Amino acid sequence: MQRVAAVVLLVVGTAVTLAQDKITQADLLRRMIDVDRLMHPPAGERTQTIVASVPEERGNEWRLLAELKGPAALTRICVSEPAGEIRFVLDGAEVLSTAMPALFAGEVAPFMPPLISGGCTSYLPIGFAQSCRVESRAFAGACEVDLVEFPPDAGVQRFSLQLDDDARVALAEVRRTLIHGFAEDQWLRRRNLPIAVQQELITGDVLRESFEGAGVIRALHVAVTDKIDPRDLYALHNCILRVFFDGQPQPAVEAPLVDFFGSGFDLTPYDSLMMGTDLRLQLPLPDRRASLRRFMYCRYPMPFASGFRLEIENLHESRKSIGLLVHMAVELRDAIETPLRFHAQYRRVAGWTGDPVRVLETAGPGRIVGCTLNLDGPCQELWSTLHVRAVTDAARASEAPWSSCATWMGAGPAPRGFTDAFYGATRVTGFGKSSLFRWRLGDCISFERSATVEFQCDATRDTYLGALLYWYGLPDAARVNDRLAASDLALPGLRIPHAVEIEDLLVGAGWGNWLDQKQAGNVELSGRMAVVITTEQPVELRIPSSSARTVTLMVRVHPGRTFESIAFHSESGELIGEVPYQRRRDGIHHVGRLKLAEGTTTITVTCKRAAVLDCLILEPAD
Repeated sequence: MQRVAAVVLLVVGTAVTLAQDKITQADLLRRMIDVDRLMHPPAGERTQTIVASVPEERGNEWRLLAELKGPAALTRICVSEPAGEIRFVLDGAEVLSTAMPALFAGEVAPFMPPLISGGCTSYLPIGFAQSCRVESRAFAGACEVDLVEFPPDAGVQRFSLQLDDDARVALAEVRRTLIHGFAEDQWLRRRNLPIAVQQELITGDVLRESFEGAGVIRALHVAVTDKIDPRDLYALHNCILRVFFDGQPQPAVEAPLVDFFGSGFDLTPYDSLMMGTDLRLQLPLPDRRASLRRFMYCRYPMPFASGFRLEIENLHESRKSIGLLVHMAVELRDAIETPLRFHAQYRRVAGWTGDPVRVLETAGPGRIVGCTLNLDGPCQELWSTLHVRAVTDAARASEAPWSSCATWMGAGPAPRGFTDAFYGATRVTGFGKSSLFRWRLGDCISFERSATVEFQCDATRDTYLGALLYWYGLPDAARVNDRLAASDLALPGLRIPHAVEIEDLLVGAGWGNWLDQKQAGNVELSGRMAVVITTEQPVELRIPSSSARTVTLMVRVHPGRTFESIAFHSESGELIGEVPYQRRRDGIHHVGRLKLAEGTTTITVTCKRAAVLDCLILEPAD
């Protein structure tokens, strides 16, 4: 027991000794994988984000992206599109001047993957004692720089391309961890108690597990035990995970189950450093079923002083039960010295019109360590107009910059589907649902008095926003929304501008059959259902219109079903357009121009081979 207490005192003392010992490049690197540091107050650290926009190239002129004072360290640099050159001047000395595309391609050591990610982001920490200038030449676009400032009397080793021995060892350890994940000895402690509970949950059932005493939840694993995967679409989103610490009446963690683990809306297999949904884990659990396919997992440590209670409530309306196995690795402690507790709160806004939405507002010391963002909107330009602002320590909101949300989340100019240790897009679509996650370790947002986080959008309509912030704060940290209820879990269907449901237009019989959303697997339909046209004879469609107008006709088909061709003809038999099969992620195919009369316009559709049609899109023609 004494050895465990000594480890805790060493971690707490790290921030205290910053003012006495120089912070080395090796120290800055190891902060990137030091999860224990997150549990403790920042002790004099401040973080900020600098947003720069370069409107146009200007030949060989160097232009300032950021000018900063030390002692501090850059913890992340993200650009919209690498071009031209970039230069770092630290403490009055130029330490690096190189082509920006080469830097963000991982071609300049020690700027190497996976610390270089996505072709636009660098997580390599860059320390300096007094000053830092980041400059660009022949670059036009956006740049964001995250900075951690240390106490004024802290010494910081200036970054150099030539790493010393300790820094090389630290870099190798960090790269190994980011590529392969945490080794067991990096998150699991000696006095470890495994706790597990398994239960079949029908609608309204609650799985519960509790523990009394002091300790840290070092790992939280949840597996679905259904043998043949009978779950309905979004069933795991309609289960609520709650965790209460130290007898608090309000849960510190409250979120849709699958969203908490970073996979928005529904279960998508992925792996990252802190969360994931696809962990193969063999558990020595006597009298419990252990041969499972995958575990959702969380590696954020969750300290508690006098116990915790975990609940999972099934609010999904279905006759089918959901089988869950929860496993926790709990480190036992005599006492917990840190006042901070892990928090994760879900904020949902349906029908969002873009006005600022506050998803976090808390007082006291703490650290923001992650975000999962789920969006469902009927416009493709949504990501380019979405912004986020974090305000810490009572700074005036008007002075805090609005960051591009895609860049703040780590995605660059626009999200695309991939995952790495700190960032991922588990679902990306032009229309409809997209889900991103972002974990912050070395670049966590530290605050000592207060923190707020807001999202806004410049051009949106009828958008669903589901934001989940992860942070460490005081046990009684304030909430920005009421407790989650079943109504908060409702998700919109896919909404496509100018779409008309195909089932509302069909005339006659003998064309085929209906396909409802439950039969479509994980492919969301634009509304109630789609139709399966099995005949090769023309099928009549009647399109209503309130006025005479010309439109561009498109058709959305089931993106996971093939067909040979689909042809549309006017009532007089003139070809409007024919669509051969092409694999398209959104299922939307361009047909041609169509003149609509006031009232009703009749056309026909002819399918070679069976085709699943979802809707027509009648986009106003230029």
